Amino acid sequence: RSRAELAAALAAAPGPRAVVMTMGALHEGHFDLVREAARRVGQAGTVVVTIFVNPLQFAPSEDLDSYPRDLEGDLAGLTRTLTGVDGALGVGRLVVFAPTPEVIYPAGQPSVRIDPGPIATVLEGRTRPTHFAGVCQVVLTLMHLTSPRWALFGRKDAQQLAIIEAMVRDLAVPVEIVPVDIRRESDGLAMSSRNAYLGPEQREQALALSRALRAGRDVAVEAAA
Repeated sequence: RSRAELAAALAAAPGPRAVVMTMGALHEGHFDLVREAARRVGQAGTVVVTIFVNPLQFAPSEDLDSYPRDLEGDLAGLTRTLTGVDGALGVGRLVVFAPTPEVIYPAGQPSVRIDPGPIATVLEGRTRPTHFAGVCQVVLTLMHLTSPRWALFGRKDAQQLAIIEAMVRDLAVPVEIVPVDIRRESDGLAMSSRNAYLGPEQREQALALSRALRAGRDVAVEAAA
């Protein structure tokens, strides 16, 4: 949980390294990122999974306090995901970093802030004007703390992915960003930790987006035939 413990764990784990940054409440979408990270590092490498509910990316009226947390379940899921049929861990080393806000932001509030620029002011950024600045702050901090070769992010959060790619490019961060495809529920809903908030009626409404995307795809395929 501390920076010193993380540094010691990484020092004891030579070889290629990949990081998967999460806020916990892990699901199969997260585990897809972990599997791809394990595939890239191989038996000689290390997968780092960070579990941190970042207060800087929540506005005062948002769900920081109620965001689902299940560290014990997350650890069990990670072990299950990476363990092969022979009972061996399918990667050289798994390091889980689950810090408190005081560990990530020792001064309480960062003195130096990341400004993600105009790309963060459209789409989701129109209703969450401080969100992506908080995301960039924690992502860059965790990149420095974990020093990975690869950092894996889901395509579900497309705007976030584009902003992180721009930040890494513009600040010359020596990390390769690896996008991973969306994992969906059987009914087509994109997997998300916040899906737990949805009641039956809200879940049905949420399916409108995936249904519209599939319908648009089908029309495009027919037109190209």
